[in-house]
Amino acid sequence: MSTKGKPTVKKIKDEKVASQTILKYMQDTNRPYNATDIAANLHGAIGKTLVTKTLSALAGSGDLVEKVYGKQKIYFIPQDELEKLSKEELAEADQRINDLKQEVADLEQECSRLDSALKGILQTPETADALKQVQELTAANAAKREKAEKMESATDLVTEDEKQKINKQFNTTVKEWKRRKRMANDILGQILESYPKPKKALYTDVGIETDKEVGVEMADFELV
Repeated sequence: MSTKGKPTVKKIKDEKVASQTILKYMQDTNRPYNATDIAANLHGAIGKTLVTKTLSALAGSGDLVEKVYGKQKIYFIPQDELEKLSKEELAEADQRINDLKQEVADLEQECSRLDSALKGILQTPETADALKQVQELTAANAAKREKAEKMESATDLVTEDEKQKINKQFNTTVKEWKRRKRMANDILGQILESYPKPKKALYTDVGIETDKEVGVEMADFELV
C-alpha cells in the first residue's frame, strides 16, 4: 500500500522527552484527557504504553492531577497553579464567549441556507442535458411547425378532429419548449454568476447554439 502524501510522524521513545512533550501539551490545551486521547491527539508520536506510564509519573510528581472514574483515569493540569482572572477579564471572556456563540449561530444559519440552495441546484437537470434538450426541442418544434402548416393548408385531407389534435400537440410542444428554455436560461444564469468569462464565451465553451443561430425564433411560434 502506498504511503505517498502522508506526513511522517517522528516517534518519541525517550521517557524524558515524552514527559516534556505530554506536559507541554496538557499545559497548552488545559483540558482533561485520558491516555487514549493524548496518544491519538499526538498522532501516534508517543505510544500508548509510554503515554500511560508518563501520565502516571507526572501525576506522582504533582505536575498533573489524576482522577479515577471506574476503570478510566483522567488527567489535567492543577488548576490552582493557573493565573486567576480579574472581574474585568472574566467579564471580557464572557462577552467573547457570547460573541462566539452568536457567530456560531450565524454560521449555522448560513450553512443551512447554503445547504438548501445546494439541494435545489442538485435537483435541477445537469447543464449539458438541459442544453441538449433545448437543441433537440428546437429542431423538433421546427419540424412540427412545418408539418402543422402543411396540414392546416390541406383541409381536404385532414378532418376537424385531427386538426384539433394536431393543434393541441403543437401548443403542448411550444409550451414545453418555452418552459425548458426558461429552465436552461436559469441554469446558465447560475453558472454565469461564478463563471470567469462573458456569457458569449460560456456558450462557445460548452457548445450552445442560440435560437437565432439555428434560424429559429420563439416569437414565430404562436399558440393556435
